[in-house]
Amino acid sequence: RLPLVVVHMLGRVVESLATDQERVQVKWPNDLYKDGKKLAGILVETVEQGGMWAIIGIGLNVNMRASETPPEIESIATSLHDWFGCESHRWYILGLILKELISTSLLRPESFQAVTAWIAERDFLIGKRLQADLPKHSLVGVGRGLGAKGELLLEDEDGETHSIISATRLVLC
Repeated sequence: RLPLVVVHMLGRVVESLATDQERVQVKWPNDLYKDGKKLAGILVETVEQGGMWAIIGIGLNVNMRASETPPEIESIATSLHDWFGCESHRWYILGLILKELISTSLLRPESFQAVTAWIAERDFLIGKRLQADLPKHSLVGVGRGLGAKGELLLEDEDGETHSIISATRLVLC
C-alpha cells in the first residue's frame, strides 16, 4: 500500500504545479508518467529495527531538458521542464513534497479508497498488454485496473483475471 500512497502524494504535488490542468499517469505501483514518458519513480523499502520503518526514495526529473537527455532514454523519459517549458525550483518542490508527506493520513482504510480511485483515473496500464514477472512464473495479459487493496488486475489470454500484489518486473509487450 505504501508505494501507492506515496505515488498518489507525489502525483498530487506535481499536478498542483501545472497550470494547464493536465494530469500525470500512474504506472502501478510506483511510477509517474507524462505523455507516455517516465517523469518520476518511487522506491519504498521497509526495515525492521526497533519497530517497522519505511525508507522512501523519490526520483523526480525536474530540470532535465530534452536536449540534455541521454539518447538511450530520450524516448522514455521526461521532466517537469519539458512539461512546463521552464525551470522549477527544486527546494520549493521538495518543500511541497515533504509538507504533503507529513500531513498525509492516507493509510487509513477509508483514505486508501481515495488513493485507489485517484490512481484509477490516471492508470497508465489499463488496456495495455504487459508481462508481470512473479517469483515463480510470469503472467502475460492486459491491465484491467486496480483491485480494492491496490493490487494490479491482469487478465490473461483465457479471460482469467489475476490479482498481482508484487512483481519483480513489469514490462509492456
